[in-house]
Amino acid sequence: MAVLIANTGNKTVTTVADRDNIVSRFNGMQVTVLDAIADINVGLGEACYQWSEALNKWFLIWKTSKDELIFEKEWKTIVSGQVTANHVPQNALVWNCVVRDSNNVILLEIDPTVYNKVIGISTNAYDGYQLHYNYAHGTATASNEIINCGTF
Repeated sequence: MAVLIANTGNKTVTTVADRDNIVSRFNGMQVTVLDAIADINVGLGEACYQWSEALNKWFLIWKTSKDELIFEKEWKTIVSGQVTANHVPQNALVWNCVVRDSNNVILLEIDPTVYNKVIGISTNAYDGYQLHYNYAHGTATASNEIINCGTF
């Protein structure tokens, strides 16, 4: 009888440089970095990233050291090159903003600029696809809670 051991490929590494040196990556792979001080968006502490093959880049999923912000998620279908949010993000602070296809593959990263409630894609090429984005609100003070800011 053969025993098959499943390996998701998800890893834990010490630094952001160690994460960047991982050669074998796959779409959706997650890496937890124990000391992510080299990431300006983290500052210090632990962080988890997810790999996007389509964009050839790591996306921040959560971190342990973050200003006390509350993250809200919205998924919206793109119409005429834009989406309208259900809520106006406080101070127009959008954490991340990506276009995903029906298989949840990231196709495009959007500059998360918000005007009133509208996030512009600046092209109609992705009409019908979904824009997945997180926006934040709250007070900027020190915290040690894990903040989930990107799991769609």
